[in-house]
Amino acid sequence: MRWIFVLCVLFCGACTPARILKSFKTPEETFETWRQAAVRLDFETLIACYASDARPSMRKDIEQTSTEGIQEMQREAKNTQFKIEKVVYQKDRAFLRALRKRKNAEDIEVLTMIKEGQEWKLLP
Repeated sequence: MRWIFVLCVLFCGACTPARILKSFKTPEETFETWRQAAVRLDFETLIACYASDARPSMRKDIEQTSTEGIQEMQREAKNTQFKIEKVVYQKDRAFLRALRKRKNAEDIEVLTMIKEGQEWKLLP
């Protein structure tokens, strides 16, 4: 079920920048790169936001999502706002707490990240 959240988040955001500024230096920058890639439907950048071991699985999940499914998730995600509330570091891991708001509903999601070399990457 967690991948459903991931795919839903993939299509969030209100403003689309002219180009994606890819940065993985901090968990916050990785999240923003991921969000922008989702808005732009730049799946290669999106997949690059994940830890190397998770990339094949994420690619497969994206490829198996129907066009109608992507369109529905995109419609729903356009009304979703994210606010990073906190980042907790534990050695080579980080836990990013994000507040997700849609219409009148709010929930909290904690995303786990791992440091690969000098880059922070998402874990599914």
